[in-house]
Amino acid sequence: VGVVGLALGRRLLRDHAADLLPLTLKLETLFPKGFLRQMEGEDHRKYRKALVQAIQSDDFTAIERSLESKKCSAPAAPSHNR
Repeated sequence: VGVVGLALGRRLLRDHAADLLPLTLKLETLFPKGFLRQMEGEDHRKYRKALVQAIQSDDFTAIERSLESKKCSAPAAPSHNR
């Protein structure tokens, strides 16, 4: 079954939310609690909070500064002028 269009997709989700379950790949061997969208209750709250903290832009700015301070200059390309 395929649903085409945002309006129709939203209507399907709204009208049949109780009948639809998100399906994801089974990767419990990599992620013991599964994907965030599969989690419920306290597990979902705990891992969602950790994910949000991990991807906040402030964290990326600090990491970028740290990497910039460690950056080495690349060796000069060999000259082939004869």
